[in-house]
Amino acid sequence: MTTSFTSQSSQHSGEIRRPHPLSPHACPVLPPRVRTEVTGRRLGPVCAAAMLLLAALVLGPHHARPNGAGEDRPAAELASSVRARPAPQAKPGTNRSTRTNRTGQTPRNRRCTGTIALTFDDGPVPGTTPRLVSVLRAANVPATFFMVGRRVRQHPELARAVERGGFQIANHSWAHEQLTARSSRQVRASITATQRELRRAGVHPTTLVRPPYGAMDRRVRRELVGAGYVPVLWTIDSRDWANGSADQIASRILRDLRPGPNVVLQHDGVDRSPISVAAVAKVVRGARNRGFCFTGLDRHGRPSLAASRPARSAGSTGRTASRSQTGTGRAGHGTRPWSPELTR
Repeated sequence: MTTSFTSQSSQHSGEIRRPHPLSPHACPVLPPRVRTEVTGRRLGPVCAAAMLLLAALVLGPHHARPNGAGEDRPAAELASSVRARPAPQAKPGTNRSTRTNRTGQTPRNRRCTGTIALTFDDGPVPGTTPRLVSVLRAANVPATFFMVGRRVRQHPELARAVERGGFQIANHSWAHEQLTARSSRQVRASITATQRELRRAGVHPTTLVRPPYGAMDRRVRRELVGAGYVPVLWTIDSRDWANGSADQIASRILRDLRPGPNVVLQHDGVDRSPISVAAVAKVVRGARNRGFCFTGLDRHGRPSLAASRPARSAGSTGRTASRSQTGTGRAGHGTRPWSPELTR
């Protein structure tokens, strides 16, 4: 009697007999005809391959790769599994909020001790004005140039170079005359002629006007504001026109800085202007180390972090200037006739 390898229970012993691994009945996934033809040692590999193929067809492509494989994991899960690198710790005794980088620029994500608007009068002048533009651009510092109309006529290309450098251009009268000694008609004529010459040079002057010597009484101010302009003086006089080395000029400016808005008066159109230009980098470095931020002037003539573009030019009959600028000053560069902190 031939013994049959089946999976049925034996009637005599009660034991469950499993098919022999080389038996054709040991691979139910194969058709009967194939199981009969494939016998012996070839049955194992053929059966294994058939079972793998069946599993792939049933489970589908989404289960072909293990669940932990990186390319099948959601992007959010992968991102959360990456451990963030800890931020570098500051050295003991250093204040990260006021520390500057290699270029002397202060971080942008901090509060400013105060704001500084650099202003330069009496240009443009060959040599000095282009050099000043280069220094300011290298330091990434905004500034406002109050230009004399007669000099703009002589060197319109310099006015254009200032504006191309990204700086504001404002009005400093036609011939640097003391406006308080002129009639109201002459005051208007001087400012209007300068504004016209600036536009003729191809630049876009702001509505800001600085009276030469800071000479402005109520009558002059009324004429300027009535014509659509905004008078702007200063809070810090560098006295660069009088005396001092570059270090001394820088020390004067840094000594007089106060928390809040500061407007600094310097010159690019006097005999000592090259010395004053040499002081600019020292001022920028020292002020930034103390946490000050450099800004432009807004349309009201005040230092403002948002003043990145020149104000609209005033026309001959404009009435758009703000009346919030107040204050009068005596003639002479040595005075400090107006402070934006006291403006009402």
